[in-house]
Amino acid sequence: MVKLKNLTTSANRLTEEILTEVLAGFVLYDEATRSILLTPTARRLNNGRKTLLFLLALRGWKFIISDKNRPLGRIKPKELAKQLRIPGNSLRPLLLRLYKQYGLINKDATGAYYIPGVFVDDVRKFLRKKGGEKNDRK
Repeated sequence: MVKLKNLTTSANRLTEEILTEVLAGFVLYDEATRSILLTPTARRLNNGRKTLLFLLALRGWKFIISDKNRPLGRIKPKELAKQLRIPGNSLRPLLLRLYKQYGLINKDATGAYYIPGVFVDDVRKFLRKKGGEKNDRK
C-alpha cells in the first residue's frame, strides 16, 4: 500500500549535478554582483529557452552562496524582462505559455515564476529538443 508520505517531493530533489549538466555552457554566476550571465551560446537561443535556462539557474544559487541573503529561486516578470533584455509585452505571453500550455514552470502567490525541482527533468528534455535558435519558431 502506498502511503501519502511516499508521494511528497522536495526542493532538495534538485541536485547540483543535475543543474550543472543542464546549465554548463549556457550560464555563468557572478558571485560579487549576485547576477546570472548568459553565455554567447545561450544568447543565441530563442526567448523560451533563454527564459527556462535563467529560471533554472536561479535555483543554483543555493549551491553557490551559503548565506541567508542569497537570491531566491523565483523572479517576477518585470525583473526577468530586465535581466534577459526581453520586452515585457513579449515575455509575459511566453511565461503564460510555459506555465499553462507546457507546464514547465510555476507561479507563486506573489506572481513570481520558478521551476519546481520535480519539473527539472521535463525542462531538460524540452531544452534538448531540436530547434531553439533565435530564428526558430518552435
